[in-house]
Amino acid sequence: METPANFGSVWESLSQADRETISTAFQPMGNVSAENMVTSAGHIASLVGYLRTPGLRDLGYRLIASSESLLSLETDPVQLHFYFQGVGKFFYRFRDLDNFALPKAIEAFEKQTRLSTICAPLLAKSLGGSPPSHAGFDQLRIIHEKAGNHLEAIKVCEVACKDGWAGDWEKHIKRLTAKIMRAG
Repeated sequence: METPANFGSVWESLSQADRETISTAFQPMGNVSAENMVTSAGHIASLVGYLRTPGLRDLGYRLIASSESLLSLETDPVQLHFYFQGVGKFFYRFRDLDNFALPKAIEAFEKQTRLSTICAPLLAKSLGGSPPSHAGFDQLRIIHEKAGNHLEAIKVCEVACKDGWAGDWEKHIKRLTAKIMRAG
């Protein structure tokens, strides 16, 4: 399991100015400090979400890079699920500003989807029913569809549906299949 000391080293590796910038940007409801958020992979991804303005993105990129070296097979899979979701969303937001952002977003979403069979039952159990929607599968579907890779988009939907994630997977499969058929 994760240890707070390891992820706390991410905070300590930042300059004082960077810590102050993050603390200023991090304005959640409640009395939680940015420093206290740097205790797990999932929390770091949430914290990075507060750096989503173009002027703060480089700091977000550095925070992600620092935390990635601490991920391991011992990291809680649900924490990894939310970490890769947050990282993917962060990079995707800047896909039009930085050439590396879209490939990094795809990489993060693909890592999140590889955890699907482990996380779906864990999240279903913790939520008392079915797994919730899955941002990684949904975003990969959108990315493939926008790129005209309809077969890849269908494959993504099929895996999400098979693993039990909430969403309109069957509807997307039908719509994408129809697009392929119309294209001839």
